Amino acid sequence: MKKAVLFDMDGVLVDSIPAHFEAWKEVSAARGASIDFEAFKRTLGTDSAGAMDILYGNRFDRAERGRIVALKEEAFRDAMRRKFTPVDGIEALLPALRRDGWLMALATSAPPENVECVMSLLRGAECLSVRVDASMVARAKPAPDIFLAAAGRLGMDPADCLVVEDSLAGLAAARSVGMATVGIATSLSVEALARHADRVMHSFAGATPGTLLGVFAARRA
Repeated sequence: MKKAVLFDMDGVLVDSIPAHFEAWKEVSAARGASIDFEAFKRTLGTDSAGAMDILYGNRFDRAERGRIVALKEEAFRDAMRRKFTPVDGIEALLPALRRDGWLMALATSAPPENVECVMSLLRGAECLSVRVDASMVARAKPAPDIFLAAAGRLGMDPADCLVVEDSLAGLAAARSVGMATVGIATSLSVEALARHADRVMHSFAGATPGTLLGVFAARRA
């Protein structure tokens, strides 16, 4: 069977959730606003425009929203360059999947500048032959546009794709088009993810191509 796996980026390839939270807090404090982690968690899986709606509602006009997003993403990239922490096991799993014949794509709601930054730091990033980011699709997750675009570029039917996600929005997007799902519990609990994913893992430590193939087998049994 021809196999494909579509990886989200933040919280899946790189443990970047703390850096995103700190960046949002930094730009918010400079404008007399504050956010807590519970509010921040609701932004996971969406793009920056969606995050602004969740965190600030209508508080800022369009021009200021654009400035806030630009400053936040710049602060995030600076944090990544200072301390880059790949999710445990991913840098070994990516080349193992390629050797086993898997097709792989990045499918993320992150802006292209963040993708370039993270991919330049991640060992094995070259295994991801297709990369789809927020700038390439009309709708962010939980719409399935990003995953459908990635599958199309790989030449794969959605039913033959497995999506690896850390967010409920991403899992919902994948499942809505019949893709198999693995949840990575880097930002949400195993219990929260288990209600929406075919399998949940804490990280990729010890994972092999057979681990992911087993998700397909269990789903089709």
